[in-house]
Amino acid sequence: MAKDTFIHRIKKNFFTRSLRHAVLVNSTIFLLFLIIFNLFALWLLAIIIGDKIDRRLVHESDRLKSTIEISGDSLVFISATEIMEPDFKDSTEHPFLLRIYNTRSDLIYESLNHNYFSRLETEIPDSLSKSILLSTESEGSTYRLMLDTINDRNGNVRAVLQLAVFESDIDETREEFLRMNLLVLPFFILLIFILSIFLAKRTYRPLEQIILVAASISASNIKNRVSYDAEPEDILGRLRDTINDLFERLDLQINQISQFTDNASHQLMNPLTAVKSELEYILKKRELPPQQLETIAMVAAQTDKMIEIIRSLLIISRSHKNLITSKAVVSFSKVLNDYIKTSYPGLKFAVENDIYIKGTEEYVRIVAENLIENAIKYSHNDSGGVKVTLIKKGLFAELSVADNGMGIPDSDKEHIFERFYRSKDAEKMGIRGFGLGLSLVKTIVTLAGGTITIEDNKPSGSVFVARFPVIILGD
Repeated sequence: MAKDTFIHRIKKNFFTRSLRHAVLVNSTIFLLFLIIFNLFALWLLAIIIGDKIDRRLVHESDRLKSTIEISGDSLVFISATEIMEPDFKDSTEHPFLLRIYNTRSDLIYESLNHNYFSRLETEIPDSLSKSILLSTESEGSTYRLMLDTINDRNGNVRAVLQLAVFESDIDETREEFLRMNLLVLPFFILLIFILSIFLAKRTYRPLEQIILVAASISASNIKNRVSYDAEPEDILGRLRDTINDLFERLDLQINQISQFTDNASHQLMNPLTAVKSELEYILKKRELPPQQLETIAMVAAQTDKMIEIIRSLLIISRSHKNLITSKAVVSFSKVLNDYIKTSYPGLKFAVENDIYIKGTEEYVRIVAENLIENAIKYSHNDSGGVKVTLIKKGLFAELSVADNGMGIPDSDKEHIFERFYRSKDAEKMGIRGFGLGLSLVKTIVTLAGGTITIEDNKPSGSVFVARFPVIILGD
């Protein structure tokens, strides 16, 4: 169970749809950047190594030409030290392959190390006036080749010097670079994934702060506002201002509705109370014919219904304003105990002591009265089938009211707390009600920071469970 909870929390925090999308985008960008960087690095390395090879060829060609002297139609090496170096006569790690051609492209000299390598045949241009560098391939090997002119004192071309080296350094460096990249690629991918999650979480952090503030406003105090530090033209600043404007409008609308409901209820209550008094007075006289008395009794009953509806609306209007601003703490245990003993002495109940919640005695009574009366109305044997319990569970006080009635269909459970909602089964059974009691309970519980749910009571009936945050006295 703990493992499942841990996995669920990991999925909730790190694998939400938005986070997955952000991680995917960030990871893709990082990987593309890594690929482009490696391709650029590979290209740059090839250029650097190629340039190093070319400079080595130019340097060695200049050294060779400085040891060659033209005597008539012959070329004479002033010093054999240069051409007798290991790189010219042996199979070393970086050998030089030297050939010298006359102006008729006849080979007149070849370095001794040609015996160890394949013959590099190159076509000599007819009119070579300056040195050239080129790459060529022979029998599976790639060479970097330099063709340079050997001139006499008058500047006439007397011979062509061909100096070649293997381009294996470039190929080996490329292969080594690719091998190293393949070796570290899994670590890079893991690092990119972790960095993507970190960046995504960091990107969404300001939004999470705004969401938390907005949630606290909607749940506890409509007067609060989002105070995230951002410039007005910034996207987060615009979001903050938009949310604050929305709550300003909501606050204004709620106040207007509350004032209208309060004023309308007061204005309607007075004439209805007067009408009720007059009707009761007439009914007491009993001087009218029976049919008229029956009609007046029906009007009086409907007047009572109107008064009850208006009284409920007035309580709903006041509860929103009073619970939001109230800092009062009430003993849930004592109020519930006293109320049940006074109003329902035969009711089964079990109340845990010393449970305190935010609110007033009036609102605790309203919640208890509506839930208990609702349970009694729908029970098979009146209050005998109703059971009330109040216990403390962690940081919440849990009020449970169970009945053994017909139960509530799942299709009705999501609407049962709506104002004036009446189920079809209740209408068919002739159960009286206005559809305001449970709506009033829901309003009080929600404004107190709690929740209310409906569960099935096996084998029949329903269980209403209201949970309130408890107040620890002395904290």
